[in-house]
Amino acid sequence: MYYTKTDQINLVISLPLGITALTGANFLDFFALRGTPINKISKIVHVSAFANFLWVSTVSFGIASDALFSKTGSSVNYVIEGMLLAVGLRIGILSSVFGASLRRAIPVSFIQPLIFLFTIVNSFVFYHDALMYPIGLGFGFTLVMLAIIWSIIADRAGRPAIRSTFGILQAFLAAWTDNKADKMEEIAESKAQNRVVTTFITKYQLFYLMCTLVRLIRLAAAICLMYCMSYFLKMPWLCIVYQIIHSIFLPK
Repeated sequence: MYYTKTDQINLVISLPLGITALTGANFLDFFALRGTPINKISKIVHVSAFANFLWVSTVSFGIASDALFSKTGSSVNYVIEGMLLAVGLRIGILSSVFGASLRRAIPVSFIQPLIFLFTIVNSFVFYHDALMYPIGLGFGFTLVMLAIIWSIIADRAGRPAIRSTFGILQAFLAAWTDNKADKMEEIAESKAQNRVVTTFITKYQLFYLMCTLVRLIRLAAAICLMYCMSYFLKMPWLCIVYQIIHSIFLPK
């Protein structure tokens, strides 16, 4: 309503149209990402929600900054910057989590934001201002390029030991969410080698030595107690010895 100057009557038409377009764009992403290691409609909806939330947050903070600093300039750039920031986020998630190649992730990442933009904003003035004052386009495409560079560097961070860092991430997510450990096992087996190894068995006897020492101390204390009891209580030696041995070695 802020950008399109939509009244309440037109909002009743625009809002269902936008929800329909967003839902259709989610299924379009689902079909466009067929064949990727992790492709579920639930995950696509989550990615869409995160990207759109980032888009809305960018526009909201931009409007709040204009009101705070009393700026009267056009706020079209905030919409373009937020859209391209959402595109950059989608590129990073689609390439890392879903396992799509950059050639596939980049065009798919633009589909839903553009559909949503063209559905909600149908004013020629908006697109004219976006082209005449391309600050938002320049800043937004800079964010998209940073997302692409990050995807390339992060995927190759483990080389040469690990061919694809994103592959390990996808295998971990498959094992964690779907209980499918096949990919993790394949990665482990690819690093396994047949070698003759030497093993050592270490036996720790300190515990047994401490137990024996404690028993000897208890036996010495029992002997001392036996002498004291025989001297003061005049009890027979054999009865005292039996009671002490029974209490030490045969506890209840």
